Amino acid sequence: MWHFVENEVPVGPVTEQEMIDRIRGGRLKPTTLVWSEGLTSWESAESIETFKRLFRATPPPLPTAPKTPPLPAFSSKRPIFADDVKTYDPTDLPLQRAIVAKGSPWSRYAARLLDQVIWAVPAVFVLLVIAAITQNPWFINLLSNQVAAILMIMPLFGLFNALTMTFFGNTIGKTIMGVNVRPENGRKAGLSFYLLRELKVLVFGMGIGFPIVAFFTQLYQHKKVKIEGQATYDRDLAEVNVYFTSKIRMGVVLTCAFLAAAYLNSPAGEALGYPLGQAAYTLVSSFR
Repeated sequence: MWHFVENEVPVGPVTEQEMIDRIRGGRLKPTTLVWSEGLTSWESAESIETFKRLFRATPPPLPTAPKTPPLPAFSSKRPIFADDVKTYDPTDLPLQRAIVAKGSPWSRYAARLLDQVIWAVPAVFVLLVIAAITQNPWFINLLSNQVAAILMIMPLFGLFNALTMTFFGNTIGKTIMGVNVRPENGRKAGLSFYLLRELKVLVFGMGIGFPIVAFFTQLYQHKKVKIEGQATYDRDLAEVNVYFTSKIRMGVVLTCAFLAAAYLNSPAGEALGYPLGQAAYTLVSSFR
């Protein structure tokens, strides 16, 4: 994976093929700074063997004699030495403009967990509305089973996330944690794209909602993001960037999300089902 500098802002990671396409399209110049794992510092694109052949060879400018007058003895100025020049580093930029490498799996996990807590009550309300409309005893009894309720709620989380990102550009959790999702390979960022990604996250990232399966799928995806910078469900589909990380913010978000989840699964949280059920029944009755 490669990174490059555009308008003094580092961009990446991108694949080698995307770099080649940018060079051929004239969007990446020979002097553009690039970096990849294995390089000790940022290098110009024309100095990389893989890209050198793509640039049209041009003769260098004719050498000219230096015209630097000697500094006066009383001047406070001094010549600039090589040690004075600092290597370009993306971390020198403001944190909110720099993309954090490797995808930061814990930031992504905290963002999704926060979104799920936010959508928990609306998702339960939707299921209660369906129960009030159908008045099916089997479906109503199914809602009282915690595992079955989770399996029904998980797809609603994905639907809510897809709708929110389509109309507002991002979810609340991702905005707070600095996470951004965008299509790869020129795809259009529409509802179908976000629905497809949420479906893949549900199956390959969340194990459809089965607790034991979800533990292993999340552990596997965490390893993939940590090592490769991309989850398997995002491969050839989406690019996920994390624009800032904060251990304090992550700790606060995870703590609040876990406490909220514990409350919703406690007897006090389950008691919310009664007023929600009443509200759902009243809403459905008003349309009959």
